[in-house]
Amino acid sequence: MTLVGHLHIAPLALGSRWRQGLARQFRVEAAVDTNSQSPEKTSFSGEVKAFLLITAIAIPALSLVSIFGYGFAVWILQLIFGPPGHM
Repeated sequence: MTLVGHLHIAPLALGSRWRQGLARQFRVEAAVDTNSQSPEKTSFSGEVKAFLLITAIAIPALSLVSIFGYGFAVWILQLIFGPPGHM
């Protein structure tokens, strides 16, 4: 046993069967394709819908949120420090 801090750690405390099972699990997970939709299955209509979603909804929404956020930050800072004036 080795002493690391206040913990006693036995080298190779885990059995070889456990290590083999863990290695087998990683090999199986690596062999399984986690992407259920291949690039060939994407359709043109799906791409058009995604494009319209991004251009018509996502980008304008992010623009509005950023403008409102900036205005809110200026408003809060003016509440704390007062209105802008001459130095």
